Parts: sequence; C-alpha cells; structure tokens
Amino acid sequence: MHGMIRSFDNIEELADEYVLGLLDADEMAQVEDEIANNEALKRAVASSRERFLPLDSSVTPMHVEEHVWRAVESRLSDDPALSTTFVRSANDNRNSINRWRLAALSAIAASILLAIGLGWSLNRTVDPIVIAVLLDDAGSVQAIVEDFGNENARVRLLNHVAIPAGKAIQ
Repeated sequence: MHGMIRSFDNIEELADEYVLGLLDADEMAQVEDEIANNEALKRAVASSRERFLPLDSSVTPMHVEEHVWRAVESRLSDDPALSTTFVRSANDNRNSINRWRLAALSAIAASILLAIGLGWSLNRTVDPIVIAVLLDDAGSVQAIVEDFGNENARVRLLNHVAIPAGKAIQ
C-alpha cells in the first residue's frame, strides 16, 4: 500500500501493516487520524501490537550501514513483473505427469487390444476336418466324432450306449 488509503474495510490487515511499519508516512498519518475516531481500528491496532510483541522483544535492533541499503535498492526493479520469478515447490510432481499419462494411455491401449483378441477367439468357430458317424448293428446313429486336425476331437453320443463290462470308451 502506498499513497492514500482507499478504505478502512479490512481493519485487521491495515492494523497489522501499521504495527509492522509497512505503511508510508502519508498512510501512517491517515491511520493515526482514524484511530482517534474509530474504536474498531483502535482495538485492532492494540491486538496487533500484542500479537507482534514477542517478535518485537525477541530481536535486538541492528544498525545497517547506508551502503548495504544502496546495494539492496540497486538490485530491486521498479517493474514488479521483472522481479517476480517462478519458484517451483519442492513437492511439485508435475514433471512426471507426462510419464504417468503415457503409462495410462499404454495400459488402456493394451486392455482394448486384449479385449478385442479375447472376443475374436471366443467367437471364432473351427470347422472339423473329418466327421465320422458311428452306427450300431441295426444302422441307427449312435455317435458323431469330429476331428479338427490338431490333437482335438469331439465325440457326441446321440443315444444311450451300453458299454460292456470291463470296457471303456476312449
């Protein structure tokens, strides 16, 4: 805040700035004039003084030589945009966000490909290469055997088949 104080709406902040000495001479004079008429401001200033008293009493005043202030002022810029630098927080994890985004997209693509492959394999029908129809002595169909040409064969029994004792169907 420099120059004229526009309003006394934020009394707590204004009292803190007054007690800490952050106001320029004109603003200090305005606050002092207002303290005489404004009880809320007077209480806020008293509260700020009490709150900042440990800070004030724990520090011993030091005299700083004029050349130190000149050196500090020479390094300060009048343009606030030039003096503001972006400092990244120590716990800022945004630098790895692209890596996680790539991992997520890769996982999604792999899941889609696996789902397509599973759907294709479940819906795929393999036609048998050889079909054999087994008949009994009377000529009625008892079973159908389908051979797929790869170590797989399917036997479907169509009627009740009496298996002789001591024998097995293989």
